[in-house]
Amino acid sequence: GEPPTSLYNVLSEQFGLVMEWGEDMIEATAASPSTARLLNVDVGTPLLKIQRHAFVARAMVDYSVSYYRADRYKLWVPLQRPGARPARNQTLGYRNH
Repeated sequence: GEPPTSLYNVLSEQFGLVMEWGEDMIEATAASPSTARLLNVDVGTPLLKIQRHAFVARAMVDYSVSYYRADRYKLWVPLQRPGARPARNQTLGYRNH
């Protein structure tokens, strides 16, 4: 079969809805028994929890909660003075290492 497509591609291509803005809330948390089992870690292992809200106009089109193993991911956030031109394409990224 065909590979899965992203939610944002489906919203755009099939419904003409293009995500305009969103936000991620990132926090440290400890693995619960169910999350530990899914991620193959011990209960209490440090995790990154990312809660996402994405919007088209004022309507929320995506709400998700994801858990990442803290030993496998780094959060990279570029910093820039307001009004300065970026030296390169600088976007928030989650890096798997």
